[in-house]
Amino acid sequence: MRIFFLCFFVFFFFISFLFASDQISSESTNKGQVGDSVNQNIASMEREISDLKAKIKELENKIDQLTKLVETLIAQQKNAKQTSESEKANVQTVNKNKTEEKPEFVYVSKSGKKYHKQDCRFLVGESKRMTVEEAKKKKLEPCKFCFPESETDKTKKTTRNE
Repeated sequence: MRIFFLCFFVFFFFISFLFASDQISSESTNKGQVGDSVNQNIASMEREISDLKAKIKELENKIDQLTKLVETLIAQQKNAKQTSESEKANVQTVNKNKTEEKPEFVYVSKSGKKYHKQDCRFLVGESKRMTVEEAKKKKLEPCKFCFPESETDKTKKTTRNE
């Protein structure tokens, strides 16, 4: 019976040894699979990081391009504003020159000694059209209703005050 127990003990030891070796080999296989999975995850993350770095560089280039475009547009806007202001000043100067060159016309009745504006109520009958300069050369006086503050009145006031 001792032999039987001894055989049983050896047999049990042998089976437990086989079972233990299977567990060890399966654990090492699992460790290898886990290691491979980790390595794959690391490689995937490194590719993703590389792709993100490329996108960052691409976006930085777009930012630079857009910044240059904005600066160009601002410069063009300033130039357009300056051009517009100078053209506006030129137009105002031209308009001023045109109004200065345009003579003012007055009307004198045939028997009158005063000159009037066209719509004056004291201008009666036929009238002759002439410039203010022509009327002054003929020593005509301005109508006090048409020209309440005329140059002759100003001259008379300054001579009286002195």
